[in-house]
Amino acid sequence: LLRGFSSRAAPPYQTVSPPHMASLAPGITRVQKELDKMVQHGWAYMGSEPPFLPAFHLSTGTVERKLEPGRPRWIMNFSSPEQPVLDTDNVEVVSLNSRMDIHGMHQQPWGAGPVANPPVPPPNALSPLPWNWRFPREIKPRTAELMNDGVVLRASAQFLGLKLYRAQDDFKSFFWQFWLKSSDYWLQVIIWADADGRLVYYCPYVLAMGAAISSNYCQNIANLIMETVADIFDAQEAFLFTQMQDDPTFAAWLERKARLSLQTGRNEARLFAIRCYTDDPEWMVVGADRMIRFLQTWHYVMQSSGLLMAVADKREIGVSSTWNGHGHISLASLVVLQPHKALRALDVINRAFNEGVTASEWRDNNQLLNHLRVVRMDQPDAMYDMWAVVENVENNCIIPRSILELHKPGITRWIHCLSTIPAASYALAVDQKYILGALPAVPSAVFHVYTDAAKSGTGSPAIAGYVAGLYWALPLSSEALQMFDIPVLEMVGVVIAVYIIAERYPGISISIWSDSETSVTVMHNKANAACMKWLHQELLQSKFYSICSSAGLYVGHISGSANNFADLPSRGRFEELHRLCSAFGISAQRIPLTEAAASIMPRLIAYYAAFCNRSSTSISNAQPFNKAGDGPLANFDLTLPFVVPAAPDVVGSAKRQRLSQCNTTVISLPWQDLPIPKHVVPQLSPTVSLYKPPEVSPEIPVPLLPPPPAPQVATVLSVSSHSTLLPAPNTYSPSYTAFCHSSGILASRDPKLALTPPSDSAFRELMSMMQDALRGSYAASTLRNDKGYWREGSYFFET
Repeated sequence: LLRGFSSRAAPPYQTVSPPHMASLAPGITRVQKELDKMVQHGWAYMGSEPPFLPAFHLSTGTVERKLEPGRPRWIMNFSSPEQPVLDTDNVEVVSLNSRMDIHGMHQQPWGAGPVANPPVPPPNALSPLPWNWRFPREIKPRTAELMNDGVVLRASAQFLGLKLYRAQDDFKSFFWQFWLKSSDYWLQVIIWADADGRLVYYCPYVLAMGAAISSNYCQNIANLIMETVADIFDAQEAFLFTQMQDDPTFAAWLERKARLSLQTGRNEARLFAIRCYTDDPEWMVVGADRMIRFLQTWHYVMQSSGLLMAVADKREIGVSSTWNGHGHISLASLVVLQPHKALRALDVINRAFNEGVTASEWRDNNQLLNHLRVVRMDQPDAMYDMWAVVENVENNCIIPRSILELHKPGITRWIHCLSTIPAASYALAVDQKYILGALPAVPSAVFHVYTDAAKSGTGSPAIAGYVAGLYWALPLSSEALQMFDIPVLEMVGVVIAVYIIAERYPGISISIWSDSETSVTVMHNKANAACMKWLHQELLQSKFYSICSSAGLYVGHISGSANNFADLPSRGRFEELHRLCSAFGISAQRIPLTEAAASIMPRLIAYYAAFCNRSSTSISNAQPFNKAGDGPLANFDLTLPFVVPAAPDVVGSAKRQRLSQCNTTVISLPWQDLPIPKHVVPQLSPTVSLYKPPEVSPEIPVPLLPPPPAPQVATVLSVSSHSTLLPAPNTYSPSYTAFCHSSGILASRDPKLALTPPSDSAFRELMSMMQDALRGSYAASTLRNDKGYWREGSYFFET
């Protein structure tokens, strides 16, 4: 830590100057900003003179983020050269990562071991030298370990009558906060050109992203930091425990934990757990007051060590959080699979069988699946078949179909898990002999698809759809706008959604939500107008409809105020869609239309030109509907201070009370994130048998609590400079009310998107404790970390 970390590469004294990668061109401006940041912090040398000779000049480039196109990540290629190269003395040039040999072993001379753990003296002079790892082992926490922590802490919380809270932070540029040993500076020199085209040299003094050693060293540093925080907090807890012996409940808990500690040799009397995956720390704490004291300790250690923390936007606190790619819900003890990640993995597997993918893309997908192993209950053989597929295939080669068929049983198990398992109980991570009673049931996964079409009120009318962060848009030609009324275009959106899901993600159960009652009623009954008949028949007779209906298909109506995720792309407002998704912790990604989906509109236009005149799009069993078919976002801007929930309407029954128009703009909480009780799921008429509707259709299942308290009068919530009248709680859906009372936290990290939780929620208790802390003498050290602070009347750290 003081003198810098050694790469242990020890190459011969060669001057190596590989060219930069072609991927540098599209992201060169961003790379320049990163280099300037390193110089400003004193992490790198910059000058017109070469800092070292000989020197290894690094090849740099960028890689596109899978979920954030247009924001490439800077990479330094320590694996260059990939092909054999000889220097002028005919000595082979070996890449630095290969020379580091991060997983290798070496024979360590006798007496050369660490002072704290010297090797055993040799029994005789001829004894062979001992083999030791070249680097300390890199031990990263697994999701199963966090689940185990959650089970133990929740049991303690229930025994003591307290609630389990969780929080997380993030380190800023973690690798760059640690020095490289000065004798290795010459191994990472970058040749650059300034804005005027003059030659410039950069030489980072810190651990580089791309070097094999960086993750190893930083994970071990993170483990050391977590142990330090835990040791300090243990000392505080030990003192407080002596003051709590008069409480018989606590004394009984402490006695039981003391006996367990004697058996395991560990401190089992802990009411907290802390883990860190490289630069992402996460902790769980029993009780709101204990959480505040833990935040104090965390801030003290971070401030004392001089470590830099990331912006406040990346912090989370409450009874749920997202860590290591999964959602974690403390009150339900569930780990929730992120739907957009499941769809990404399914897409790669499906394209491998149909179109073909490269081994490099398959390997990247395996890295994603490795984080999603929780749905396979961390089975040790979960990844055997997935890695065997590319065992002998070069990165840039297409995987042969014969290899995929050979390992199809293992691949099929992954397809089934990703398509049907939305979450897993924490109890699955514990030895089953310690579990009393049956494990909590988790309903099958249902992915919610939103569709919309825009005809007026925008300069970019389109038919669009959205599912779990993925969206598509089909621009409408002037010919289509003149030919068809909005109900026809809305029906095209439903058909396109079925085609895309069936082709890209076969096997997943879906609920399609449209803000056009016409399209929904056609799907539940039949159409009279020619174009609607043609679309309905095309859909019912297609193989795509069979694929979706066999897996689970439902089409329902949703009010326009809740259809923002499809309404925005249908009007070309993609930037606002990305910002809205970001507020919910989702990275939006546009996907192309499949060939079959893209062909629907041209074929409909040809059919209309040949057989139709402009006629009514009336339907049988007609009901009142909005012919405009557009949501309320058509006439105002999306600069919204808060979220208001809206529930899908039930077709054929009394409509739910809708929100009245306000002077300020309102965002609706997407229905996909709310649990729907069985009695509110729209039912098909007895004469229709499209499919058996799902009994439960949330993407994130949350167990429902007893009925909420009696409805209250409408309240006025002040957010920044806006004051808006919210509807009384009885206008919310029953599932939404239950969700608020069970979790007490809104799934949004944007400070501008805040909603007052129910007064009896767990999160209200934590907020009250934090506001008391703000008024206390230790408030500054506890809650003011960098630019973050706890805002009165809101529940998010704000920059």
